[in-house]
Amino acid sequence: MHARYSPKRTQLVIVCSVFWLAIMLALTLSDYAHSFHETQPGEGRLVQPPLLVSFQLTPKIAVPKSRAPAVLA
Repeated sequence: MHARYSPKRTQLVIVCSVFWLAIMLALTLSDYAHSFHETQPGEGRLVQPPLLVSFQLTPKIAVPKSRAPAVLA
């Protein structure tokens, strides 16, 4: 690429875009590096989650199918 001999504005755009890319990569890598420290001290990343208490649902009352809904006239 002939960016060295291009107009000054094109060189400015290239430098700013490379700088912006460096900022985005630094923030992404920083977020990735700090995402593993969300657990409590002494716990590993692969700790099994606590067991959930299951509740038994009461059965619904069945409505006979022979009852048709009332039709308003």
